[in-house]
Amino acid sequence: MLIAQAKDGTYIDAGIRTTKNDLFCPCCQSPVILKAGPQKIAHFAHSHGTACHAFSEGESKEHLAGKRLLQQFVPTAQLEVYLPELEQRPDLLANQLALEFQCSPLSFSRFFDRTTGYLNNGYQPVWLFGKNLQPRKNWTVFQKACCQFTASLGFYSYALDVNQAKLYRYQSIKWAYQTGYTWQIYAKKPTHQWQFEKNVQAARGNKMSYATWIQGQLMQCNPLFQKLQQAVYPSGMTLFSLPEWCYQPSLYGFLFTHQVLVFRAYYCESSSFSKWIEACLATLKSWHWPYFDAQKIFFELYQECRWLSSQATK
Repeated sequence: MLIAQAKDGTYIDAGIRTTKNDLFCPCCQSPVILKAGPQKIAHFAHSHGTACHAFSEGESKEHLAGKRLLQQFVPTAQLEVYLPELEQRPDLLANQLALEFQCSPLSFSRFFDRTTGYLNNGYQPVWLFGKNLQPRKNWTVFQKACCQFTASLGFYSYALDVNQAKLYRYQSIKWAYQTGYTWQIYAKKPTHQWQFEKNVQAARGNKMSYATWIQGQLMQCNPLFQKLQQAVYPSGMTLFSLPEWCYQPSLYGFLFTHQVLVFRAYYCESSSFSKWIEACLATLKSWHWPYFDAQKIFFELYQECRWLSSQATK
């Protein structure tokens, strides 16, 4: 941690020299000690054997330095403000904006609980990927779940490069069978404007039609496609013989990838939106996207089906 509390209640920054000896964790009020060695920037640590629910020990050099760097990008933000109503402390807090710089793997349940906790209490959390968590070719469920959406940026998320002192924004993130994952990367220095860096596109190397490719995956007993096929089998359909419009790219392909085909297959058989969404939600074990409302997303998916199918009949 970078901030400790003195006996008189004042907050002490590890980067500023102090003559005060009795310092405490702002969350659990246990004693902490200042560490200022050559390997990491100056920081506070709990005494041995102390358990704290809000601070984890052993913060990496990247994480400690990243919090300092983030403060340069958001000068109004405060470091490690404890939110007692949530029993959480974001890395930085600027009014209702909670910044979380994630450098090491985090259980998805913990991530989901923390994110929904922020959102339900009026905070806007933003997760930033550290070096080892940044997307390369594919996007994991965790990486997707950190994304938000606007009409101008599409799906987007952030990362921080401590060594280069750069903030990255991944935007226009998409997925389609023909192209795989594609996105744009913009970067900025603390005092600079956003600058375009590059386009990223995963090479597919596959010229087969989507339907033919899926049929091949089923013949090879690919477990993912066997599971998807089982979802539509009771309706007497196959994933490789749907109406042609079903194989068109979807705005929400980034979130659901091939699962979109199941939703579209259900649309072909459904008589109403309520029955359709009930069938769709039944195929999902859980909702992985804390920034998005399931009802709203599926309403837009339904409208997308209506539009694509209507275009096919013209």
